[in-house]
Amino acid sequence: MRRHICAGLMIAALILTFSGSAGTVAEESPASRVILSWTEASEATTQTFAWTANQSESTYVEYIAESVYTGGNTSCSKIYGTGTPTRVTSDVFYRYEATATGLSPNTEYRYRVVAGNIEGEWKKFTTAPQRSESFSFLYFGDIQVAANMAVELSAWSALTQTAYSNNPGAAFGLLGGDIVDSGLDSANWSTFLSAAEPVFSKIPLMPVNGNHESNHIGGKPLAYMDIFALPRNGPEGFAEEFYSFDYGSVHITAVNTHVYSGEQNLNAADYDAIKAWIKADIESSRATWKIVMLHHPVYAVASDGVSAKVLENWAPVFEDTGVDLVFEGHQHVYARSMPLYQGRVDYDKGIVYIMGVSGSKFYDTANESLMARVIYRESCYQVADVDGNSMSVSTYSANGALLDMVSLNARAREYVYVPGDMNDDNELTSDDLSLLIDSILGRDFSNPAADVNGDGAIDVRDAHSLLISLGGGR
Repeated sequence: MRRHICAGLMIAALILTFSGSAGTVAEESPASRVILSWTEASEATTQTFAWTANQSESTYVEYIAESVYTGGNTSCSKIYGTGTPTRVTSDVFYRYEATATGLSPNTEYRYRVVAGNIEGEWKKFTTAPQRSESFSFLYFGDIQVAANMAVELSAWSALTQTAYSNNPGAAFGLLGGDIVDSGLDSANWSTFLSAAEPVFSKIPLMPVNGNHESNHIGGKPLAYMDIFALPRNGPEGFAEEFYSFDYGSVHITAVNTHVYSGEQNLNAADYDAIKAWIKADIESSRATWKIVMLHHPVYAVASDGVSAKVLENWAPVFEDTGVDLVFEGHQHVYARSMPLYQGRVDYDKGIVYIMGVSGSKFYDTANESLMARVIYRESCYQVADVDGNSMSVSTYSANGALLDMVSLNARAREYVYVPGDMNDDNELTSDDLSLLIDSILGRDFSNPAADVNGDGAIDVRDAHSLLISLGGGR
């Protein structure tokens, strides 16, 4: 990892690696297949990039706030990386990652990836607002492949572009697993990345793995973890298989249901640690909305052994921690459940489960007994519109026709914030002051306890107010 500081901004670059058998080196166009994501805790002030480039060329990201860009690259921040061969089953290509930090919230930036002497085209992204209660995001269920990878991924790319064109303010996209037909195959990944780039080089894509990404020996989704740049805040030993992030008033927890396939040879202690992490992650969030994303459905519409274990072990955790909504996939139909609690319809405590399918592989039967709506043989996408304590999730066909919609109200949550209590231990100490200063300097405004003086802004005046409370200022 190499770090440079340019124009007050810092990027940490590292090389992503694959696992697999040795193969020939695939010829790649320089600086291609760019995908945005988040890997840091502050979505308002960071942006992560991942891209493909040749080993023989130095490669870096240039970026600059659009408001100050005057042409050329003389004022851009940039960082270089070096390549290491990455392997799947036959072809080798190189995947790079870089994270820009210290960005300004709610600000448009332009960026490009440079490889050797070839400059990629300028692209743009916008950082998240400092605080946001009203926004939208997208969800895409299984892609996989039914018969013709090139044709079906082209259709999926068109679907994502329709989704983004009709929702140009969408903040990010979620992807619910079975992204490719084989996680071992480099052509699967290259075709997917090319299909995803038109939209997800503009907004972040946050996925979860399915069983088709987990077909490596030992059951871990190794190539998936190397393809995508994801938060590493999951349970020990399962980084990027499990993670969580916040955007505005929403907390999203991504979990790898494939651990219940048995292929990773986990023991009871491993499963207990995973369950404890899920519980702690969701329970500790003070977000208005709590959402889980996973692949195998909790309430399967066709018999599935992994789903049965997820229902037995994780559904009670979701219920106990106040999850509002679960996005899922795997069974290749669109299905929206009734609000379910302990296997029964409950309009007070129930969780809504939405199973998506955005690709071209379909199943024709489903157990509809707990479902409010089931749609067969229809590629579709979901748009979640968040507005304070209300959320609507609308399902659209590939050409943008409305197919289904559900409205949700946020649960009543009794959160008590102590101004200045940054670590939530019910005490004001110098540790809180240090955390507050770090938040201000890092432009991380996600903790509402940081607004010590209650003026709606988080800045040096809050640090001064906390210092006075601690007896160290006037």
